[in-house]
Amino acid sequence: MPLFLVLAQDGPAPPTIAFEGVANAASLMPAPLSGGSIAPGSLIRIRGWRMGPSQALRASPGTLETELSGVSVRIRLGAREAAAFPLMVSA
Repeated sequence: MPLFLVLAQDGPAPPTIAFEGVANAASLMPAPLSGGSIAPGSLIRIRGWRMGPSQALRASPGTLETELSGVSVRIRLGAREAAAFPLMVSA
């Protein structure tokens, strides 16, 4: 007898980070690779799906806010956690 599996989700799909989607913004190398290290204070790029508004939005020059168009990023290393400052967001 065949077995069928049906998966359903109530509501929209959540944001998803792409495989190796977190990268050093200068080298564009993923964090696990040589040259892709992410140091405190460095710029990072996070690629994925459903991660922001459909139209790209940039932060106003000279401002550092922890949320941009409803998007916020938390970075965790062990027990330490900090808010990032999104400079640009899009879906």
